This record gives sequence, structure tokens and C-alpha cells, in this order.
Amino acid sequence: MKQKQRKLSLLLATLLIVLFVIIAVFLYLRMSTVTIKTDSSVVVDMSNEDEDYSLKEIIHNSQKSIVKIEASNNYQIKTGSGFLIDSDGFIVTNAHVINDADSILVKLSNQQGYFPAAVVGVGDKEDIAVIHVKEFEHHESIAIDPSYEGDIGDQVIAIGSPSEIENSVSLGLIVGTDHSFIIEPFEYNNLYQISANITHGNSGGPLVSQHSGQVIGINAAGINDTDIGFSIPLSSVYEQINEWINETDMASLNYLAKTNIRASEEELLQDVEFITEQFFQNIATYDYINAYTMLGSELQGQWGYAGFRDTFIMYNEPKIIDTHIEKQANNHYEVVVETEENDDKTEEPINFELIIGMENDQLKILTLEQ
Repeated sequence: MKQKQRKLSLLLATLLIVLFVIIAVFLYLRMSTVTIKTDSSVVVDMSNEDEDYSLKEIIHNSQKSIVKIEASNNYQIKTGSGFLIDSDGFIVTNAHVINDADSILVKLSNQQGYFPAAVVGVGDKEDIAVIHVKEFEHHESIAIDPSYEGDIGDQVIAIGSPSEIENSVSLGLIVGTDHSFIIEPFEYNNLYQISANITHGNSGGPLVSQHSGQVIGINAAGINDTDIGFSIPLSSVYEQINEWINETDMASLNYLAKTNIRASEEELLQDVEFITEQFFQNIATYDYINAYTMLGSELQGQWGYAGFRDTFIMYNEPKIIDTHIEKQANNHYEVVVETEENDDKTEEPINFELIIGMENDQLKILTLEQ
């Protein structure tokens, strides 16, 4: 009898052990499968979304501080780019853009008129210069990293405003460092070689890190019909730039070209198109503050910032799919914009009607209706 009980107990113990092992293996496999599946989808999707959104934000924020420069004398007109390095109206560009100029006119993309600039400092051998525009004081400046030392493989963005294009953007890599050469009268030392194209009129614009969104260089030269460009490291010239700015006697600055030169009708139309695109891009990236600043004073008074934000926060990343512009009296432009939301639930396009015109020498959205 005792022997039978012993065998039965042994059998039950064996069955319990086997059952425990089966359950443990099942749970292990189940947990392993779930973990692998979850990690794979979440990590890949989030990484891609963050990277795309970050690049979009960097370009959007950088473009607000890029300027177009026209420098002229009795013999020639030169065009170039520059960027606002602070909120006091100081602009960094290339020396070769403004050398020997009797007139230096500068404009931002949301302004119809060119404004005169004064030379703050210009390099004799280094192709850098600083100019100042009174009308750009208190304007948003671009972020900079004067301590950055570039490495081969770093992802960069070259931004500028060549003569026929507002805020062109080229993506690329740093493919070489410590390049040096001479283009009289300038000596270029320890330059970054980049795969982002630098075109005529683009020089003087910023080289921006795709990682941080900060300026790391000043675009200086490109090889025609190639994607090879060269940029001056900001770290190598920042001390000189800062010295010029800090030692500026504002009262003695000589603003070249005292009269405000108006843009042509074609340039004005381009600016209206850019203002429209910039406004809806601000809304799409949830930058309601900068979108609000693009409104005329009367429209701002009607809405107030809180009311404006509450109105446009309801739209899910609107994207322009069609624009129709018609000139009206008094240099006002009626702009009809057809947009679509980044939402599968919304099938019908959303139309907006804007009136864009001048207010205090700047293009502003004077009326806005859906």
C-alpha cells in the first residue's frame, strides 16, 4: 500500500514539474515575442518621425533670419546673402559681397523695400564682413554655435537668398576639413568642404548643422556646375566678428543709400507668395507667435493672440495645394489659398482668402477669412 502511494506521489510530482516547465517556456516565448515586436515598431517609427520633424523645424526657423544683399557702385551690382547674428540688427556676410560698394541694400523676405546698411567691419584677407541695418533691430536672429568644430560626415544645410530665389536650401555633408586656397585678395584657411551646393548669390549665407539647427559656418565659395562648396568655420572668425560688433560706434555708422528702394512688381509678387507660404508653414509647425506677427495691426487688434491661436489650433497641419493671387488697387493683393489637412478624416479642402499689403514698409496680412 505504501509503495503504491509513493509511486502516486512521485507521478504527481513529475507531472507538476513538467506542467511548470511547459508554462514557464510558454510565458518566456510569449514575453520575448511581444518585446521584440514592440521594440521594433516603436523605435523605428519614432526615430523617423523625430528626424523628419526636426529637419523641417530647423529650415523653417533658420529662414526667418536670412537676408538678401545688393551692393553696387558705378560699375557693377553684386548680390549675396547674409544672416542676422543678433537682435540688434547686425548681419554677417562675405567681404567680397560688399567690397567697394557705394550702396548696400538689404531686405528680408517679408519686406517690400530694401533698407540701407552700414559697414561695421570688413576683412582684408579673411572673406568676412559685418553690416548693420537699423530697421532690423529687434528682429529674430539665427542660433549660432561659435565653438563647433566640424568633422567629416556631419550633416549640414546651406541656406541663402540668390537673386531670383528667396531662401534656397541645399542639404549635404562635410566631406573635408582644413582646406586652404587663395582667391585674391582673400586667403581662405581651414575651410569646410561641403557637398551642399553654393550658387551665385548664395555666398554669405549660413551653414547650419542638421543636428543642432545652429550656424557653424559662413558659405564662401562654390565650384560652378558641381555640388562642391566651401564654408568658413564660424569658430575661426567669431572672435573677429564679435570684436567688430562690440567696438561699434553706432552714432558714426554711415548707411549707404539713404533712399529706400522699392522692389519691382515681380519681386513684390514673389514676396506675397513667400509671405503666404510662410504663414501657413508657421501654422503647420504650430509656430503661432510668428504667424501672428505677420498680421497687420488692425487684424491683430480684432483677434488678439489668444483668439488667433485658439482659431488656428483647430487646423491639423494645413498644407497649401493651390494658390491664386490677384493684384488690387493700392498695391494690395488678394490671395485665395486652398489647403488640405494632415488628416485622413478630412476630405474636403479648406479655402482661405487673404488681403496682403504694405504696413509701415512691411508686407502684412491685412485681412484673413475662411
